[in-house]
Amino acid sequence: PFLAMRERESRHFNDESTSIGTILAAYKDFEDRFEIVEEKLPAIEMVRKATQQRIGKFNKQDIRELCPALSVSSIEGSLRKLVAEGELRREGRGKSTFYVRLK
Repeated sequence: PFLAMRERESRHFNDESTSIGTILAAYKDFEDRFEIVEEKLPAIEMVRKATQQRIGKFNKQDIRELCPALSVSSIEGSLRKLVAEGELRREGRGKSTFYVRLK
């Protein structure tokens, strides 16, 4: 009985620590996203900040998730400008288009 009780307590503690870890990860993700929209910036600056948070390849949808206040056309225009300025490289076509940060 004592060992069974200790096992239940241990399992309960592990479940709680996993839950706390999940909550902390979600809070950190929210904090990162909120940081982009916190101050009122021009669309290109918001997209620039969002791209700086991405590691490796990313697509337009990734930026839309980080900048929900921006329209699709604002995001597309900003991505085009950042490619033209040499900050990003665009690869692929159509739905398989992705970007890579160069700077």
